[in-house]
Amino acid sequence: MAEKKKNGCMSCLVTLLLLGVIATMLLGATGAVIYMNREQVGEMIGMEIPSLEEAQKQINRAVQNAESGKGFSGNAGKMKQADAQKLQEELQRDDMLVLVSYSADWFEPSRQMKPELERLAWKYGDKVVILDIHIDEEQALAKKEKVGVIPDYRLFYQGKELAKAEGHVSFSVLEAMVMQYESVLEGSASRALVMPDGGVIEPSGNKWVPEGFSKTMPTGKPKKESKK
Repeated sequence: MAEKKKNGCMSCLVTLLLLGVIATMLLGATGAVIYMNREQVGEMIGMEIPSLEEAQKQINRAVQNAESGKGFSGNAGKMKQADAQKLQEELQRDDMLVLVSYSADWFEPSRQMKPELERLAWKYGDKVVILDIHIDEEQALAKKEKVGVIPDYRLFYQGKELAKAEGHVSFSVLEAMVMQYESVLEGSASRALVMPDGGVIEPSGNKWVPEGFSKTMPTGKPKKESKK
């Protein structure tokens, strides 16, 4: 009787092990199919599926943020609620991009975008500070800045507006805004950023401007040739 019970337990154990192996193989195959078709799957579920290289970069960045305290304290790695005074203070910084979000807690699209903004803050916490401004509490500021549609997103560097987006946008749109202008933080000695309005942001490391442009001209328009 004891021998039969022992054999029965062994059979159950072997069966469970086989089922575990089969389940692991199925999950692995499913994961491989999803990874190979991650762009299409990402569009279907409304979520970006990173490549292995990008995933490793995100992990490394998260580890660096954790070791330096970013993402847990300080200005980087988190979304902060701001008022008009705080906005003016943050817009002056030259070490980070500043993404300003005008929102309202009672508005569903604003609430739905909060996780996306927090995800952006965590992923790019070493490059961008995200300020959330509630238009009900800062009506005068919202009127002054001509906020007509919420959510309203504006990306700044050294007080200059670089890009803008309105409404319920995807995470990839917000990410593209940051990635497009993150080069201004590199302090390159060989290039400057030409603004949408034609102005120029000079690199912080070397006060260089493209040929034909003047440092003193606010519009960044090409200098006129002097008549001889």
